[in-house]
Formats: sequence, structure tokens, C-alpha cells
Amino acid sequence: MVDQRNIVGVDAQKLLSSPKTVDYSGMVLIPSGTFEMGGREMDNEQPIHTVEVPTFYMDVSPVTVGQYRQFVEETGYKTPNWRDILIDSPTDDHPIIYVNWHDAMAYTQWVEKRLPTEAEWEYAARGGLDQAEFPWPNSDVDPHNSSEYANYYGTVRQTNVGGTYPVNGYALNDMAGNVWEWCLDAYEKEFYVRSPQRSPLAIREDETDGNLIKRMYRVVRGGSWNNYFGALRVAFRGYQDSSCDYDYNGFRCVCSVV
Repeated sequence: MVDQRNIVGVDAQKLLSSPKTVDYSGMVLIPSGTFEMGGREMDNEQPIHTVEVPTFYMDVSPVTVGQYRQFVEETGYKTPNWRDILIDSPTDDHPIIYVNWHDAMAYTQWVEKRLPTEAEWEYAARGGLDQAEFPWPNSDVDPHNSSEYANYYGTVRQTNVGGTYPVNGYALNDMAGNVWEWCLDAYEKEFYVRSPQRSPLAIREDETDGNLIKRMYRVVRGGSWNNYFGALRVAFRGYQDSSCDYDYNGFRCVCSVV
């Protein structure tokens, strides 16, 4: 497996490789395909461009408090502030929060998986609905009366257990709202201008040694329980300092099919 803690001199295709032994329970197979990535609402979503995504597996729901607790207990990884976590994710079935990008990377290595690329995440979120603005078929949903679709600002006021809301076309939970989800990519505002068509992964050209860890800002996707409705759009590109953790940050895992 690729050691995500120190990725030096590894090209994008090798980075996206997957180990031979993975526990696929709790994951769904996302079929390969081509889609139009991006949107027209924000400058960093443009230009809309064609992207090819190979087949991969993705967690049905974000990693839970219980799963992360097991990781900490079995590896001796730094203990998070469980008291703060349980305020907004009160049970083991709620998504883990207060995890930064490095924490998420450490967990994915432990389970021999990885974080999704930004392209994989958006492709999966669309659920086969290439022109959809949100992860559900009806894009005319009233943003002031759409709590039946997602957990966002002013609805639940904390995280929710996976499966609370309808799944998208690929049977994935919470691809809109609940928690922001860390992606593998470094954040680059104008990456779409130079993005390759197949399996894009944002690694800045100034990263001459190929070390992903050095990049400060990482992509987050999906919006959260603490964001307004607009952040739930499938094309919305968020970004955060990779070393920061918040009560609305989580993640889910993917693995390639090789």
C-alpha cells in the first residue's frame, strides 16, 4: 500500500492504487464513467470540464465515532477530545468530527484505504445525475424547506446518523450536509483550468518532491450541518487548513479497483 504519510516522488496514478486486501463491508461499488465536473455559481468551479473516473469503492456513510474510537484504541493514535465530539456527535453511530486532514489520512492508512479525490467525490455525489445541482433528482427543492433531504444549518443543529436521509443514486448517505468531507487533493482555485481528463488529482507544480503533506489547504466537500443550503451543491468547492479540526469536519474512505 502507498504510505500516505510521506508521499515523495509518487505520481498520481500510483497514489490512487489500492491494496490487495480490503474490508469492503459498508462500501458500495461506484461504476466508472465520464461526467461534466464543476459548476457556474463560483469562480473556483469553472470551467466545467469533462472528467473520466475509473471504478472505485466508497464508504456508504462517513466514518463514525465508533470506528474512529477503535482506530485510536488499537493504534495508540493521539486521543481526540471525546467530550467535545460527543456534544454534536453523541453516539458511536454518528460521524466522527474534530478530525483534521492528517487524522483522516492516518485512519485511511490503518484500514488500508484512502481519501477520495475531489473528482471521485463529486462524481459519486452526483449519483449518476450528471446535470443535477444536488445529490437528489429534484433540483427545484425550496432551500428554506428542504430538511427532508439533508442536514444543514438550522435543521438538526448537530450531526446525524447515516441513513437518516434518502440515499443518492449510488446508495450513498449524506453526500450533502451532515459533515464536510476531506478529500485527498490540495486546494488550488484554478486547478480546473489545467486539470487532466482522467483521474485528476491536484498536486501543485511547485511541489517538486511530490510531497502532498506539505500543502496547507485541502479540499473539503459536501457542506455540513453548520452551513447554509448553497454549500450542499455537488459542485461546491470548500477548502480548509489541513491542520485544523472543527465540529463539522469528517471524512469517508474509498479504494480503487485494481
